[in-house]
Amino acid sequence: STINNLGKQVTNTSGISATPLDTGSGEIHPTRALDPGLVYETHPHDHFDFLCYYGYSHAQISSISGTNYSCPSNSSEILISNLNYPSISISKLERQNFTTRRVSRTLTNVGPSVDAIYTVTVEAPNSLSVEVTPQKLIFSANATRLSYDAEFTVKGAETGYQFGFITWSDGAHVVRTTFAVNVV
Repeated sequence: STINNLGKQVTNTSGISATPLDTGSGEIHPTRALDPGLVYETHPHDHFDFLCYYGYSHAQISSISGTNYSCPSNSSEILISNLNYPSISISKLERQNFTTRRVSRTLTNVGPSVDAIYTVTVEAPNSLSVEVTPQKLIFSANATRLSYDAEFTVKGAETGYQFGFITWSDGAHVVRTTFAVNVV
């Protein structure tokens, strides 16, 4: 939630309404966390990729992990944007030529029902196109982990950070992913 325990908008340390850069996905409701429905699982390679993004060397990561992990060769921007985390950050989306960036996320169904259907809704500024595929995630005993792609395209957005949400719901659970896209 981005509403505090007084029923008001969460603020930053200056008392100004907080942006997703301040709050991430918002404040947690502890009782809802007991039955979240879906979770964004991370695995060791996600954390190693995070260290790669921040410039850790092969030797440092191998020392920390106890493995012979090598950083992927793809762009560090793509690497950090695809971290399987409940928020999406794109630090540079160029306004020229209507640049597009696609990121992927994987959700795991931990809800009480093995068979669950989640439908997506997107809240985005008018100047930013956000297309999520697929628009429904259909979980079953044979499909407990499903992925989706979110494609971000500039539609004349002003420069600076643009914020919004990708929300999955099965009617009982609501799983929100905040996004922050810096249009340059």
